[in-house]
Amino acid sequence: MIDHVYPIRHIAARKLEGANLGSLEQAWDPRLYVMTEFRALCAEVTQFDWGDFQCFQEIPRDVAVDPNTTYAEFIRVADVTVRAVDDSSFYIYTRLPAVATALQRVYPEAEVREGVPEEFEFPE
Repeated sequence: MIDHVYPIRHIAARKLEGANLGSLEQAWDPRLYVMTEFRALCAEVTQFDWGDFQCFQEIPRDVAVDPNTTYAEFIRVADVTVRAVDDSSFYIYTRLPAVATALQRVYPEAEVREGVPEEFEFPE
């Protein structure tokens, strides 16, 4: 989790695949979780193979957790977005330079992208 680098209070998860997802199986229809609730649900998860995690310190008024949202729209409203890709990689998207730097230091294996969504590429 990244909340030791950046204080996340809320998280939305969508398009999750993995082992022992338990209660998170329903994350194909995303909803906004309080971080403590999400952590408890993750305790039973063995592994995330794929998934999108939209992280917020505070929830913006205009946030909509919609399964049909494009990646650019999904990322635009979040403080940090983490994408688990193909069982082995993860990508971090953020508009906050300090968060990008801190995350790259903690997770050197991650692809960290800082900027605006229009500049990002999204592996499928």
